[in-house]
Amino acid sequence: MSTESSSTCASNEALWQKRLRREAKDPRGKRLAESVQVRVLRAGLRAVGIYNRGIGNVLSPTLRHVEFTCPSLPASFDSFRILHLSDFHFPGPPGFCDAVAGIIAAPECVDCDLCVLTGDYAFNRRADAGAVAEVLAGLLEPLAPRHGMLAVPGNNDTSRLLELLRRNGLRVLVNEHVVIERGAERIYTAGVDDPHEFRCDSAAAATRGVPDGVFTLFLAHSPETAVAAAHSGANVYLCGHTHGGQICLPGGRPVFINTRCPRSRAAGTWRIGSMQAYTTRGLGASTVELRYNCPPDAAVVTLKR
Repeated sequence: MSTESSSTCASNEALWQKRLRREAKDPRGKRLAESVQVRVLRAGLRAVGIYNRGIGNVLSPTLRHVEFTCPSLPASFDSFRILHLSDFHFPGPPGFCDAVAGIIAAPECVDCDLCVLTGDYAFNRRADAGAVAEVLAGLLEPLAPRHGMLAVPGNNDTSRLLELLRRNGLRVLVNEHVVIERGAERIYTAGVDDPHEFRCDSAAAATRGVPDGVFTLFLAHSPETAVAAAHSGANVYLCGHTHGGQICLPGGRPVFINTRCPRSRAAGTWRIGSMQAYTTRGLGASTVELRYNCPPDAAVVTLKR
């Protein structure tokens, strides 16, 4: 093993141990405060008669189509289609899995080249990891992407859940990259650990060994590591986490985006220099299973030369 490879492994192991230490903490006070706030919010929304509308919005996902033009994309990857799924937050309200299954069954989703998942598979870290992994595997079963499925962790995903996802056939990228080949041409896909709460992400480790100038797709749970990804040479950045605000004012203006980044990166397309990016609103809802003026979504991202 080269010195550089040994250094990379040591760095990744240190970050992983940091994640495990943070997982082991028991934030009981925080959970209690959140529980009180959620109960008050639910009571208030029921009182004004819009609670059921919020549930209905969660059960009405949309499929968005995004296209990026990338001069460095190899010719054989022109029109490469990526199904981007994020923020399921299982189990979700009754009917949620059926709603997600309906989106995934769309022909353009089933017939994709690559499926990527950008974290928060569980509603929170106390969710049953086995049940979450089983439900997700069932929903993904109709898909047969030509180049497989890749995933990165979110701030609600435990190491136990990540291991179960791997057993079910997902390649989980934790500060590392993979190569996707078509004939003699290739692109790279890098993925990092959660940048939001665990803060165990490393764009440098994820892209170490990627040749300069080669097209690189970058996966992260949130927009919070985008600047580092751009500096590491990423061409396209896909993420979620924000839910687009989840509870928004009329017109889609988020009340709160729960992330350390400009609001312009909370949903939809944006860019940093030459790096193009997309933040999905995600398929589920967290903390409280409601959405207003912010429909959940999945995306088919097409790469063009």
